[in-house]
Amino acid sequence: LKLINLLKFNSSIILLMTAVRKCVNGIIAVGTIFIISYISFVQMFYLIFNDKISAFNTFLRSMETLFLFMLGKMDSTSILNESPILGPLMFAIYNLLVIIITLN
Repeated sequence: LKLINLLKFNSSIILLMTAVRKCVNGIIAVGTIFIISYISFVQMFYLIFNDKISAFNTFLRSMETLFLFMLGKMDSTSILNESPILGPLMFAIYNLLVIIITLN
């Protein structure tokens, strides 16, 4: 609490707080769009692969797996091998939309 009061006197912190205050509505809008699209992809991957791939057994594990996909730390060969047409299509659409939304 004391640190926050001390930072209020710093001019660059005041400038940063003003900039964040002005763009909060845009950040909330983009965050909402991201969360809705992320949850919808999690639901889609969970419903299609929950009995075929162990990384999608539960909804929470599906969220974790798709988050790792977003970070690029997950091996996607199981999806590509399990469903030769739908798997690569869903994976490509997910990656493209996550990149577009994240860069927005």
